[in-house]
Amino acid sequence: MHHRSLFVGILGTAFTAATLPAQAGGFYLKEQSAEGVGRAFAGETALGADASTVYFNPSAMTKLDGTTVTGGFYTLFIDSEQSDRGTTRTGPGGAGSFPVGGNDGGNPFDEPVLLGNLYMATPVNDRLWLGLGVNTPFGVVAEYDDGFFGRYDSKKSDLLTVNIQPSAAYKLNDVFSIGGGLNIQYVDVELTNALPNLAPGSPDGSFRVQGDDWSLGWNVGVLASLEAVDIGLHYRSEVKHDLEGDVTIGGLAGPLAAQNGTVPGGAPLTMPDIASLGAVWHLPDGRTRLLADVSWYNWSDFEEIAISTASGARFESPQNYQDTWSFAVGGEYDYSNRLTLRTGVQFDETPTRDSFRTTRVPDGDRWWLTAGATYDLSETYSVALSYAHIFVSEESLNRTDTAYAGTPVAVDTTIRSQNTGSADIIGLGLTAKF
Repeated sequence: MHHRSLFVGILGTAFTAATLPAQAGGFYLKEQSAEGVGRAFAGETALGADASTVYFNPSAMTKLDGTTVTGGFYTLFIDSEQSDRGTTRTGPGGAGSFPVGGNDGGNPFDEPVLLGNLYMATPVNDRLWLGLGVNTPFGVVAEYDDGFFGRYDSKKSDLLTVNIQPSAAYKLNDVFSIGGGLNIQYVDVELTNALPNLAPGSPDGSFRVQGDDWSLGWNVGVLASLEAVDIGLHYRSEVKHDLEGDVTIGGLAGPLAAQNGTVPGGAPLTMPDIASLGAVWHLPDGRTRLLADVSWYNWSDFEEIAISTASGARFESPQNYQDTWSFAVGGEYDYSNRLTLRTGVQFDETPTRDSFRTTRVPDGDRWWLTAGATYDLSETYSVALSYAHIFVSEESLNRTDTAYAGTPVAVDTTIRSQNTGSADIIGLGLTAKF
């Protein structure tokens, strides 16, 4: 038996959809502004309402008076369930078809999920503003119960990103402002799943990969402030990571046992570029604003997973993500000099395709319904509270992957499942203006 080919086959099974656990529209986290949650992020690229505009469109920092600091805190309650629809595996060499069996894995998301971010913007003079943001634009922690019927597809997916964004904005004239910044990004990934031993019904082997990386991207935006309308356009570049870490395999028996152990390994991971266009209409009453936003996500760059080890082994697994769009509309009303009310709705497409979807990405198209308010505690401090409910469409999983591909003992595993889910978000923000 060729051990290198066998090891490549093991990696192929383990890394299927490995670097892409999902949270919202792929694995992108929209929760970058507590106020924004309440308006479903409609008009975010044009508002410049607080320092979180550093993330959504730094050019809108020119709308802020004085130094502004904004912190956001988010509590997510995520419900996700998998229902077995006949998940199977074969014997060695693709012989026969046998039910995998097991439980439904429970809700893979611990509740609640906590997120946070912090932003600051300050004017240098009447033309130039500087800003800084620290946030988590991508990430998830999802872990299924032991004995999950989809264990050959995934058991645990833990992805963390930290994004540090120094930014600047320049006011060209009374109408146009430009801005941009760097995305200094750290990513850390841990993924596990089971590996099938050759005899159906025998104890499973295990797989674990951990890797991390620092990388760099950029973003740029423009704001046009007209008499009754503000229009913002923002582009965030992709960030290409080359994860480096360890691959650990255990519990394999018989002719597979030689693959047990830990070796250095790595995989590329690209965070998609995002383009957003937003508008804010200021109605004649001076208290009401209508908001709209559309965003495009370049998920189609994620065509496959390519894994390599120090020994030179390599595996490629097709993913075939598709580009997606999100559309949001909303409104704000200044109920008094201190209290602002808001609401919004958003449609957010999933990038996953039916024949390639996995339990690492329990994703579907999403509808957001949101509401929120901001109250000015004083001339310096204001607090924002928002709520969102997210409806996630039911989606089917029907995907076959081959363990130990290219060897006489190749085993096909086919997950057949129905995914259902929803989420609730509570956002709390505090802004200080000096």
